[in-house]
Amino acid sequence: MLFSTGTFWLFFPAVLIALAANRLTLRSVTLQNAILLGASYLFYGWWDWRFLGLIIASTLIDYLAGLRMERSAGQARRRWLHLSVFANLSILGFFKYFGFFASELKAGLTAAGFSAEWGTLNIVLPVGISFYTLQTLSYSIDVYYKRTRAEPDLLRYATYVAFFPQLVAGPIERARKLIPQFAELAGPTWQSLNQGVRLVIAGLFLKVVIADNLAPFVDTIFTGYATMSGGELLLGALYFSIQIYADFAGYSSIAIGLAAMMGIRLSTNFATPFLASSISGLWRGWNITLTLFFRDYVYAELRKGKRSESRIALANIATFFVSGLWHGANWTFILWGTAHGVLLVVERRWRAAVSLDPIVWLKLAGWAYTFGLFLLLSVLFRSLDVHAATTYLARIVTEFSVPQSQRYGLLFVGLAFLIDALWRGRTRLDKGLRLEWLGPVAKEWAETVVFSLSLILVLINVATREEPNAFIYFQF
Repeated sequence: MLFSTGTFWLFFPAVLIALAANRLTLRSVTLQNAILLGASYLFYGWWDWRFLGLIIASTLIDYLAGLRMERSAGQARRRWLHLSVFANLSILGFFKYFGFFASELKAGLTAAGFSAEWGTLNIVLPVGISFYTLQTLSYSIDVYYKRTRAEPDLLRYATYVAFFPQLVAGPIERARKLIPQFAELAGPTWQSLNQGVRLVIAGLFLKVVIADNLAPFVDTIFTGYATMSGGELLLGALYFSIQIYADFAGYSSIAIGLAAMMGIRLSTNFATPFLASSISGLWRGWNITLTLFFRDYVYAELRKGKRSESRIALANIATFFVSGLWHGANWTFILWGTAHGVLLVVERRWRAAVSLDPIVWLKLAGWAYTFGLFLLLSVLFRSLDVHAATTYLARIVTEFSVPQSQRYGLLFVGLAFLIDALWRGRTRLDKGLRLEWLGPVAKEWAETVVFSLSLILVLINVATREEPNAFIYFQF
């Protein structure tokens, strides 16, 4: 049930009406959460009902582990944490990494001269499993370290795990922020509807108008990279960088907007990362909740003890190695993540050694360096294997010429940068477009015109497309 399909837009108003009716009549928090949980399980089961058992099992394991940790101490408390971590990572590891590690082991044994003739399993990756697994893990770890209290209400906790706007691709929410919202009466208000509708329109514009229109260019170039010029391949890397940003930021904007329309506040997940002038700045604005998860639960653990520069460097690289592996069971993702970790270490050492004044031309140089490296590394992210990625990158240099085709996609690149220039900041839920110079009344009218035109373009693109494109991060 994609956000850009008619089925979803029959489903979601029904949920809104049920919540509004409860808010106006019974005013029952329990009924509200039952509506949200039932809707969330219906939404998730629409993809494949067989995987509902996994999310229910994960919910029950972590709910029980949280309660037991709350009532235990010492080794007993630690054992319940280990159970939660082991159960969640085992489920994730089987569905996401079993095939990869089995094939790599088979290839290694064969290369060493041993016979390795076992078959392989065709394992389907459950949608959203990487995201809700991290969310439940963060809950268990926070309960263990007493950063949050264990949630005694199973209905409330299950709603936190399965809340459908952010279930399949984030934002990854911390229990201490989201669960308390399910302890209060929510439901749509005129203000939340206004905020949410604008976020949903913006997200659909990023996804349907920008990302989906760039998709054919990206597919054509990455499929036929062996016969294309270096200039066209450079355009392909640019188009994919903008496509995945518009696709994922679009999903996050829709998710936050849908939640806002129901009276629930989710975390900002993107903050104009492509306007950053450093690699660290880019990662502070890209998939923010995932970056914070790895910072708090991986990097912080690796940095414990002696905080030497070498320890910090290794922690950075190891954290991004894990981040790359999280993205997918492929060496391309592992190399992509590790490369970003190395770049952060180099950047940290450079800043410690050289003092630079924050003048405009240095910021522009920093932006070009940051965006250029992200663009080139995105080839690793998009390619099927390391050989294809290295060949692609080599041809950009060895076969470079001014591109004579595939240039129409630059229109959508420009649109993406225009959106970020007009809508900067981490709290898009509260702040509108950067048009304050027009005055409050003119600004409101201008925003209304912009969002109305955006909605028209979304509807035109949806109507003229045979079938909707799935969000890229659903595969992770």
